[in-house]
Amino acid sequence: MIRAVFLFIAALEIVFLYLSSQHVNTDPNGDVPGTFSYSTGDEEEGRETNTIEYIAAVLDYEAYDDVSLGGLALLQENARILLGYAAQAQRQGANIIVFPEHGLTSSHTGTTVEMLLSRSQIVPEPVDEVIPCDYTDATNASKVLQELSCGAMELHTYLVVQMTEQQCVHATAETDFESGVPNTDGGNGPMDSAQPGEDCPERDLLFFNTQVVFSDTGMVVAKYRKKHLYVENHLSKGEQPDEAAMFTTSFGVTFTLQICFDIMYSDPAISNIGTYGLHDAILSTNWIDELPFLTAPQMWKAWSEGNKVNLLASNYFKPSEGALGSGIFRGYTSEPATYVYNAAAGTTLVVGKVTTSPPTNVSTTRSDFRPIQSHCQSPGVQREKPDSKERFCELYSHSNPVESKALPLHVAENQTFLHEDLQRYNHSIIEWTDTHSSNCTKTLCHEDGFCCTLEYNYPRNDNEVGLFMILAYSGLVVKGGGIYPMYSQICSVVFCLNATVMSCARIEGEPVRHSSLRVHELRGNFGNRHVYPSVFTQNLELYNSKNWEFDVQERPDFFTGVIRFKEAVQSLLSLTLFSRWYERDP
Repeated sequence: MIRAVFLFIAALEIVFLYLSSQHVNTDPNGDVPGTFSYSTGDEEEGRETNTIEYIAAVLDYEAYDDVSLGGLALLQENARILLGYAAQAQRQGANIIVFPEHGLTSSHTGTTVEMLLSRSQIVPEPVDEVIPCDYTDATNASKVLQELSCGAMELHTYLVVQMTEQQCVHATAETDFESGVPNTDGGNGPMDSAQPGEDCPERDLLFFNTQVVFSDTGMVVAKYRKKHLYVENHLSKGEQPDEAAMFTTSFGVTFTLQICFDIMYSDPAISNIGTYGLHDAILSTNWIDELPFLTAPQMWKAWSEGNKVNLLASNYFKPSEGALGSGIFRGYTSEPATYVYNAAAGTTLVVGKVTTSPPTNVSTTRSDFRPIQSHCQSPGVQREKPDSKERFCELYSHSNPVESKALPLHVAENQTFLHEDLQRYNHSIIEWTDTHSSNCTKTLCHEDGFCCTLEYNYPRNDNEVGLFMILAYSGLVVKGGGIYPMYSQICSVVFCLNATVMSCARIEGEPVRHSSLRVHELRGNFGNRHVYPSVFTQNLELYNSKNWEFDVQERPDFFTGVIRFKEAVQSLLSLTLFSRWYERDP
């Protein structure tokens, strides 16, 4: 009787949370940095009747990184913390939460086989419909997988977790995924616990950077192995078909996965978006910021808007290495983003409502959207014969990680950036105009007949410090210290300290400066339709997306990408149209 009463009270609390989430004020200023509330848009006339709304959460996470007790202890402690944040997100109604790259291992992923073995897990194939929480005798190579599965089951929430996956490619025993231990009756499946020189020769061991998706029943429903590794010589490149990165949820949304550097390429996400008409994508990343075009919020917002999809981006938090910035980016509806980008904030949970619709070329059945049902009891309630699943409720559902509040944004002393080599770019100083009403047009070209055109006015102000340049570039840009060439076309207006192009976007240690520059339009003639717009201020904030419009129009010989402004951008750092010409990559 007591148990029934507490369960009834818990159910009422969940319903209250759900109902209250439907009546939250929208921030009138557009893109919302460092918020924890829902950001919802007004209903649009003519919106499709098959609209789906779900609540997503992403974590900007500073991982536990003490390796003194060994690799497994490192994974387990981070799993415990991540599940605590998952419980917090669930209490806010989240249907799905995304965790960052290296969220389990920290940046200490390991480079030797022994280190990798202790910090990796055996992941079952989604086709096998395995629920690791049901393992009866989990080994070190499946314990963390089991804990995460039980957490997803008890919270009734989808979890997207990046981990190092181990696989023995020529094992002689087949894994029994029900028990979590290898069979001994032959077969060619991956071993559940591989030790060099014993169960699996070191030469047969492979390790992957893998995203694993646990459903709201704890089942492994997707695993995607990173295709585009970034200075990860100790790992193997994923060779799965792009479709392996897709999964459909019980709340009717089909997602495509990607990990960090994958976002710079067309596979898997853009391929799946184009082939299957997807509207929702997920990114787990340990992104290193690069000025003036590729800081985390710029990249996530631009990619979301350019592909007209929603993007749930979870980033590692380590500002001293240039890593921070997570959020929910609503390119499918062009509603404001909800994100955090603050070097002083520490670990931050971001939760928000997302509007989408079913994919156009994937057969799915939408489940009725409903409040999250919890299987957990209130703390302190005596249980009748508690089982191993209930104990995960006790450990995780009532944990209370500290939320970091939004602070004024600035370049913190501990925040670092990479800088693009702009000396190769064609560049020109933007001149003053005669008056506030005098508009000018300036065109700058580069290779491949690629040209950028700026329409602006810029009344003279002798007290203004610094200047602006227009940049144009078409050709290969190289990332990773010269390792990864990629063909790009870029139009940009960038704030510079002086008349040398290498002073552009060098804002470290500099005060925020205002300007009389008023940009009306920036456009370029690009070689393909993959054009990504971003507007970033010296306060390290995305400019209010309600005040600009973006479009790509197909012409007979090129694509015109254009961004237009309704009002002046205060303290502009960079205004960019960034295109990736994937087919021209070497």
